[in-house]
Amino acid sequence: LQLEESLRKSHRALTTAVTSINRLLTLLGEDENIESLLREMTHARDRLAEQRDWLERFIAGIDDDFVYWAKTYKNFSYANLLLNAAYIDIMPLIHEKLFAAKKTVVLTSATLAVNRDLKYTADKFLLAPEEYLASINASPFDYAHQSLIAIPNDHKDYSKTSDFEYTRTVVNDLKQLIPAVDGDMLVLFTSYAMLNKVQQALKEDQRLSDYRILAHGQDGSRTSLLEALQDGGKTVLLGANSFWEGVDVKGASLRTVVITKLPLTPPTMPVESARNDLLKSQGKNAFAANSLPQAVLRFRQGCGRLIRSASDRGCIIILDNRVLTKSYGRTFLNSLPEQPVWTDSVANLARKLKDWHGR
Repeated sequence: LQLEESLRKSHRALTTAVTSINRLLTLLGEDENIESLLREMTHARDRLAEQRDWLERFIAGIDDDFVYWAKTYKNFSYANLLLNAAYIDIMPLIHEKLFAAKKTVVLTSATLAVNRDLKYTADKFLLAPEEYLASINASPFDYAHQSLIAIPNDHKDYSKTSDFEYTRTVVNDLKQLIPAVDGDMLVLFTSYAMLNKVQQALKEDQRLSDYRILAHGQDGSRTSLLEALQDGGKTVLLGANSFWEGVDVKGASLRTVVITKLPLTPPTMPVESARNDLLKSQGKNAFAANSLPQAVLRFRQGCGRLIRSASDRGCIIILDNRVLTKSYGRTFLNSLPEQPVWTDSVANLARKLKDWHGR
């Protein structure tokens, strides 16, 4: 109630400001010599009016197409309140503005298929079977000989592991794997918190002092970090979010991609939670219809950072044992090109990968 009253006060203040500016604009409009000021004030009025309208919608919360949430964060000596509003499902709007408005739309990507099928993508864009043609073309790369997948099978059940314990497991794994493949590695995270803790632990280990351990958000811009990886020199790049896609490093500068966790969006996130509730109300399984296929596509994007040319050679290491222990794990593996899959203890995998890399 206190938050709602504060928001209503803010709304009243914005309304008063917009009204006052409107009155002033009327007076200024009669003077032809202050055109520039008039334009600036009109723009400011429109911005304030937009914020007032959004705040009114946030307080009312009656638009079923949106999910609303508030978030606080501290910055030095003061705290900020961030109000958010987002479409629960933006696809009806995309379908109306794009697919229904155009005679022909072509979608092409290396990561449209889930479990080697395009039905999820078509359903996501609200396309009926008779409305589209689909084709999945074979990759030009020889994955069976250019790459392999390595999965440790000596981890605890992920669902029974705390974040602290899992972070420690990832650190211990990387301490064995980095020397085995001699760096030139991209490690993908779903959490900045885990990324920062892992980097700190790796940099404190004197056995890894010969390697450059660079972290997204800590050691430079995305561009400079990718340039450092491209330069080679025993580099290990720890990346999150944007590093799961758009990374195009060819050759020996990137020979290993590590997936620390399957990129499943936490169901407690506001938009994800609202979307799952919507799917449940439609009688659908929210995990199977939304969370899993989205994660599979993200997973494929991450794995796709490895083989970028016909001469590339390298390995994908998946540290998350859910690909082995959960029934849905096979969906992730089936969505990748066919290639050798090794499952063994981390220590044995490290030895095998060292031999495979010819070291």
